[in-house]
Amino acid sequence: MSFRLSEDRIAVLANDADETSASGLILTEGAQNPFITGTVVQTGPGRRNEAGDRVEMDYHPDDVVIFHRHAGGRWEWEGAEYRMLTPGDILGVTETNLSVVE
Repeated sequence: MSFRLSEDRIAVLANDADETSASGLILTEGAQNPFITGTVVQTGPGRRNEAGDRVEMDYHPDDVVIFHRHAGGRWEWEGAEYRMLTPGDILGVTETNLSVVE
């Protein structure tokens, strides 16, 4: 990516969420899983604490994270959909790119 993130921002490449059922029916938004996964592609340097020291980020490039479907801002870059998240938007890190179940 050719930009630098500020403070505690996290750029995530969102994985395609299932919008159709196994039988091919298009799912309404209410029927879709509320959580999706994505791969961290870049992080900012982290926020500063009261003493002025940088607080290290908990997330690193290539981490696969779980977050709410509506979290963060969305933008497209070179044909891929990215999310701009903060640490509070991320629910956890998975070891592999798992399918999230309710």
